[in-house]
Amino acid sequence: PTPAATVPASMLTGTSKAGNTLYTGVVSSFRPEKNSGSILSEAAKREFGREVYVFGAVLERGDAGLGDTVCFGVHTNAKGVPQASSPLLRLAAAAGFALIGTYQPASGELGPDF
Repeated sequence: PTPAATVPASMLTGTSKAGNTLYTGVVSSFRPEKNSGSILSEAAKREFGREVYVFGAVLERGDAGLGDTVCFGVHTNAKGVPQASSPLLRLAAAAGFALIGTYQPASGELGPDF
């Protein structure tokens, strides 16, 4: 199955503790020369009409790469383009689950959205 198929449908969108919408999608492209890529999220695409732009630094902080399933917030940049916000959380790797075990963040480590 594709990485998106490994994520339950109930996780495709949600709301953070701060009340912001969270999306789930797959890193569909990455252009090293521009240090940026795109995330394909059906829910975000319905809302914004396009894939979500993502900076390489946001992917790097989330330890995510091409083909990985990620959870993220969205803001629109000055040009009105939907852009993935940090923090971005990798849910599944292209070859299977990305995380094994239990993660216990320090107080406030993940920010107000998680």
